[in-house]
Amino acid sequence: MKDVETSFEDSGPSAGVSTYFNFSEHGINQVITRGISPAALKYGMENYYKVVEQTHKLGPTYKFISDKIVIVLNQTGKLITVYSKGGW
Repeated sequence: MKDVETSFEDSGPSAGVSTYFNFSEHGINQVITRGISPAALKYGMENYYKVVEQTHKLGPTYKFISDKIVIVLNQTGKLITVYSKGGW
């Protein structure tokens, strides 16, 4: 998987705070096509209540589950997919 490094300027409640995310190519495509905002990503990583380790053919992944969003990172911390639980 190709890696994409992206920097977002948060426009949510913490406006003016730069947040840095590392994405796989698939991960950034999922963020864009699913309309996930930088504020939603930040919320998910700051408010998860459970982490589930999963087996994947390319190595382990970690699913960070919050009340509103699920973020899946690979073993190096790159976002590989994300989806809303209907809270956004």
